[in-house]
Amino acid sequence: MKKQSLTNLLSTVILISLIVSTANATTLNFASPYPSGSLPTNVVEQWASKVNEYSSGKVSAKVFPLSLLSAAEASPGIRDGIADVGFVIMAYWPGSYAHSNMVNESAMQMKLISENNLNGKGTFAFQGAMAEFILHSCPECLNEYQSQNQVYTANVTTANYALLCNKKITKPSEMNGTRVRAGGSHWARWLKEFDATQVNMTINDIREALSQGVVDCTLAQPSELRNLGLSEVVNHVTIDLPGGVYAGVGGATFNRDTWRSLDVDQRKAILKAGAFLTAEIAWQSELQAREVMEDFRKNDGQMHYASEQFVKLTKEFIEDDMSELVSYYETKHGVKNGDALLSDFTEILRKWVDRVKEADSSEELSEIYWEEIFSKVDVSKYGL
Repeated sequence: MKKQSLTNLLSTVILISLIVSTANATTLNFASPYPSGSLPTNVVEQWASKVNEYSSGKVSAKVFPLSLLSAAEASPGIRDGIADVGFVIMAYWPGSYAHSNMVNESAMQMKLISENNLNGKGTFAFQGAMAEFILHSCPECLNEYQSQNQVYTANVTTANYALLCNKKITKPSEMNGTRVRAGGSHWARWLKEFDATQVNMTINDIREALSQGVVDCTLAQPSELRNLGLSEVVNHVTIDLPGGVYAGVGGATFNRDTWRSLDVDQRKAILKAGAFLTAEIAWQSELQAREVMEDFRKNDGQMHYASEQFVKLTKEFIEDDMSELVSYYETKHGVKNGDALLSDFTEILRKWVDRVKEADSSEELSEIYWEEIFSKVDVSKYGL
């Protein structure tokens, strides 16, 4: 009888501990601008599992795909606490994240640095460089997040950008008069160089714009054929232009008040999950881009390569545009030290071009990002 009473007492203590632990757990609301089942949302759901694992169950996350906040609402929504965390696509607010945006818009330089010697790993190099630069070399970038009541904890990149169109484009002359959805001043200048017209809109509006003939093309990674349902309205893809990636996304951008409510161990868990998200979404984007293009071809989609002349002229544009990029952000958004920032970033990028050659899996890439970038953040001070 005594033994049974002791057993009952121990069971009660364990039950109470579980209840207290559950009551003290933090649940985060994550706003994804992509639909359920898309690659970005799938990776975010894995991120949520990692947060729970790394925090020993003290932090969990509920993912809201394409419902809590749209892409255009994300930054103010996270700032104001409508969501605790989510994707912030910085190009939608060019002035608010001017320093990060400027560096991200140098991405076409990948065609000059590593296009032919990385076997598709250029995405991983640029992703690592962006995360390291923002977290460790760009206090101006972090101040911009802080001014939005936000904290940067992960980065998101795409695979290489292509021309997704409803008409064939392989020569410069075929760009004349073409209406193209594009985000970023660099791609706008590239379009202007070849007499095309940039159209601004959010990712959530692209499919309808293509179906209605509002635009002829969108500049995007091939994976958007699946992620955004564009395969139904796109029948031509020029796979090797314009090139570069889009890595200007705060992949798990936190509301600062939510971040400050977490303890040191929880913040460390979030950053470790951030390293996972940063690696996984880059790795899966590259894999998915290949899969999607194979499906596209099987379903009678037409894949094209640009003419040698078009590629040559694009590379010449990229070389000339680096100074234009700095000038644009100084004039338009008040970035005073653009030359120095871009020089620092390019040096970091060249280091990552060599570093990612060692990664043969997303797990290895995640470990590299964690050891060299995220683990070096002082969570007792960061974002507070």
